[in-house]
Amino acid sequence: MDINSFLTKFTGDWFSQRTTYNIQQEGVDNGKANLSINILSSDNPEITALIAKGFPWHSHISALRTSWDNSPDWGKPKQEGQSLMLIDIDNNSPRGKIWRLLPSQELLAGEYLLGDDESLTFTIEENSQQVTERIWFGNDNLRFRSTVITSDNNILQTCFYSEIRRITG
Repeated sequence: MDINSFLTKFTGDWFSQRTTYNIQQEGVDNGKANLSINILSSDNPEITALIAKGFPWHSHISALRTSWDNSPDWGKPKQEGQSLMLIDIDNNSPRGKIWRLLPSQELLAGEYLLGDDESLTFTIEENSQQVTERIWFGNDNLRFRSTVITSDNNILQTCFYSEIRRITG
């Protein structure tokens, strides 16, 4: 599988269940959310704004918009949000660059690796913190993710997600 095939499989509408372990505070939390992941075209206003600010866009970059809401998680305060990931695609290499756009409009840079096991692992660093996320599929409609956040080589938080594709008939 190449990175384009992985991203195509990654997009769509998903139901997500998450368990988070906050290591330093010895806390556990779990939640549910609806996710929608779409590939944006280069003429999308968010992309044109990034290009206008000097982002080195070229035809090998894919932009993924992820939107979420936790409305299926009864009893928890309503939360909605979205994020933007930019992925520099080279189908001749399993490695590449990735960027995440923060709500502050700051771009964080990182790297990805598409493994022989068809899992995608990306790492993004900011100051002394590092976020490593691994994504893999049980089948076309079942996806798993694990995230580890570290600071100065200490684990701060871990998350595990199981996600089921929403199929409309």
